[in-house]
Amino acid sequence: MRHVFALALLAVLSSASHAIPVLTLDSFDPGPPASIDVAIQDTGSGLDQIDVLVANNVTVTIPPFTPGTNLPIISVTELINQAMDGLVRYEAFDVTGASTVAEFHFNANGVVDKVPEPITLALVGLGIAGMGYQRSRKAKVA
Repeated sequence: MRHVFALALLAVLSSASHAIPVLTLDSFDPGPPASIDVAIQDTGSGLDQIDVLVANNVTVTIPPFTPGTNLPIISVTELINQAMDGLVRYEAFDVTGASTVAEFHFNANGVVDKVPEPITLALVGLGIAGMGYQRSRKAKVA
């Protein structure tokens, strides 16, 4: 069990040692068609590649860019059927190969949700596991 925590912590620390790509919601337009703009940027080694992993009820446009750029790339995602929700999941890679996955869920009513990035979930999980470990140690001592 300790090895799993050590590997997870190592992955978090190694990705935190340099800038990784960041994907943020830049704007929402209720349209029609409803759309979101997502800013994708890497201030470290620069962006190398942007992939769309999931595109449900949306069209996604990623403008061409020069690999290694540190400037923000603005991707536009538009709803196809305005009566249904849309979902887009991106994976952005920097020049070193580090990547970030981000998912955006929205609809024509202006509801926009961003699902937490895996690194955030890993940190929360490590915190909860650490609290459980401390509690079990205290129970053994008592």
